[in-house]
Amino acid sequence: MTGQRWTLDDGEGGEAQFFSAAPGEEEAAARELIERDWQLTPEGVTWWATAWIAPADDPHERRRIWVAVDPEEPECPGEEDHAWRQVSLTGHGGGVILTDACESCCLRRVTDTWAHCPETGVQGLESIRYVEDES
Repeated sequence: MTGQRWTLDDGEGGEAQFFSAAPGEEEAAARELIERDWQLTPEGVTWWATAWIAPADDPHERRRIWVAVDPEEPECPGEEDHAWRQVSLTGHGGGVILTDACESCCLRRVTDTWAHCPETGVQGLESIRYVEDES
C-alpha cells in the first residue's frame, strides 16, 4: 500500500505500529491491522476496540477511532458449516434484529443493525452475538 505513513497505537502505552495509506483510507488500513495483529477475541458478542492514529510525521494530529470486533463463529458439531435459517426479524431503533438458527445444532446468531457502542454511545452500529437455543 502506498501513500502517507501513519502510526497506530492502543492509547495505553503499547508499541506503535507504522503503516502506509492513501489519503482518506487511513482508518480502513488501521482497521485491517487491528483485526489482523491485535489478537482480540470477544466473548460471545461484538465489542469495539479503541485505537489512535496519527500521521507519522505529525504525532500532534492524533485521533481516536473505534473498530468493531466480532466474536468468532462457534464450530457446528453436526456439520462442517452452520446451515443458517432466518427465524425472526424485528424492528429495533433505525435498524433490525435478525435472528438466524442453525438447522443442524440449533445455535442462534443474533445480528443487531442498530447496536450502540457502550463506551461512546454511538448508535447505528452492527453487532453479532451467538446464543445456545434453550428450547
